[in-house]
Amino acid sequence: MIRRLSVAAVAAVLTATVASGCSTFTNNREAAKAGGASLSVDEFELILADYVESRSGGSTTTAVGDTTTTEDPTVPGSEARSLLTEWVTSHLLIAALNKVGAPIDEAARTAATTSLQTTIGAGWEKLDEVTKQFLIEDQAATDALAESPLITDTAVQQAYEAGLVSSNTLCLRVMAFTDQAKANSVYDQLRDGGDFATLAEANSTDPTAGEGGIFTNSNTGSVCSAADQLNDTIAQALALLPLGKASEPLPFSNTDGSTQYVIFMQRPWSEVADAAKPIVREAVAPVTAKALIAAGTAHIDSRYGTWDTTTLSVVPTR
Repeated sequence: MIRRLSVAAVAAVLTATVASGCSTFTNNREAAKAGGASLSVDEFELILADYVESRSGGSTTTAVGDTTTTEDPTVPGSEARSLLTEWVTSHLLIAALNKVGAPIDEAARTAATTSLQTTIGAGWEKLDEVTKQFLIEDQAATDALAESPLITDTAVQQAYEAGLVSSNTLCLRVMAFTDQAKANSVYDQLRDGGDFATLAEANSTDPTAGEGGIFTNSNTGSVCSAADQLNDTIAQALALLPLGKASEPLPFSNTDGSTQYVIFMQRPWSEVADAAKPIVREAVAPVTAKALIAAGTAHIDSRYGTWDTTTLSVVPTR
């Protein structure tokens, strides 16, 4: 287990960066409060110590007698404040979830732990329990928000129907052609009111498209995909495409040097609601989180900074 930085080291490092020219030393043993929870100075030191070691690859600790000290405990004030900001925002979210009867449960914590262990790898077991708890609560709160009643089905539908920028979701019908002239001809038929599904059945050469040209993500098996997980060219081309409107034929180069011309159409909500909801909820969650965080209150010990209600972050004490 990583030993904490000394109180003097933490205070000296942070106050030197956080509040030049003003006295910020206090006797308060709480570094931050938010959402009915508090982070003690001791706990914050442990998190900072883990952060220092993670940045250095685990090579900055030295044994002195029966204690372990850190050779270079420097934590830039901006980075320390970012850690405090993350702690505050996660606990304001947790409080909001508790208020609507959707608290983080053990299943959510277990899922968050598994995800973090996969992401961090062997370094996970080297972290202090306080740091692990901080990371688990942070991720679990974000995950729980996306599934909570704080994001309504109406808001999800509105985000989807507003377009890709707000939904990050593509639920497509596609047609692919090897002949550009044929693609342009079918596109003209679509503009004249032709039915996309019927034309896809009759004309498309795309073997991956299902009935009526319905596109299914081969990795997830879903008829909807997160746009940021697809080809950037597709996402950019469809960013402003209204639902139900066919795109112009877009050229894509194949590995054999040939070119395909693909027409896309974003399907209406009524066809894809169940498949689209989980992806749209994740896209909407950050906007919802910002509103919930803005509605909460937080207190930061002045030696570390102050809570800025405009930027929703810990900023230097002035």
